[in-house]
Amino acid sequence: MTAIRTGHLVVFEGPDGVGKSTLIKAFTEKCNANGFPAVSMSFPGKETGTLGRAVYELHHDLKKHGLESIDPLSLQLLHVAAHIDSMERRIKPFLLAGRSVVLDRFWWSTWVYGVTNGADAETLRLLIEIEKRCWKEIQPRLAVLLIRDAPFAHQPEHAIWDQLKSNYLTLGHLESKNYPVETFTNEGHTPVEATELLFAQFVKHAGIEDDE
Repeated sequence: MTAIRTGHLVVFEGPDGVGKSTLIKAFTEKCNANGFPAVSMSFPGKETGTLGRAVYELHHDLKKHGLESIDPLSLQLLHVAAHIDSMERRIKPFLLAGRSVVLDRFWWSTWVYGVTNGADAETLRLLIEIEKRCWKEIQPRLAVLLIRDAPFAHQPEHAIWDQLKSNYLTLGHLESKNYPVETFTNEGHTPVEATELLFAQFVKHAGIEDDE
């Protein structure tokens, strides 16, 4: 009986302003140009008509929705809900159809932004456990953690950039015991050079050459 070949999950992580969007676009194009079907997506999601889009807009413009502020834990709970909705409705079907998913953010950001902004760590851990249970056996073939000394452009959280970076590095080290994590300093490389380096790591960890 022939085994069903599923797509690979590749995640890009790091603080806002580290250059994820540019590299994700180039990386996805590199996959497709090399005959490796892939689609890029983001957490919580920006697609019209999705829970992720609603959470994204709420997060980035509270006043538009009549809110002055939102509790950090409550905000991350909304993100987890959007992640699960996107996972079940879009990500898993793509993977099962043999198409790889290049994901802008993972549950990592829920943890890092939550604890950095003062959410209770133990409660946050329990929320993330719910999301992890929904992923079930799906693990990233490669997690790319992008870091820089400073963001490309000013970000609202610029003042806590070092703390965000430190929390990401700590989590990346811990998660490297479960699946490959490539910590990549997004400085001193053109987007083309960075994409080539990261794609080579993906090929290595996904075993693409062995599959052909």
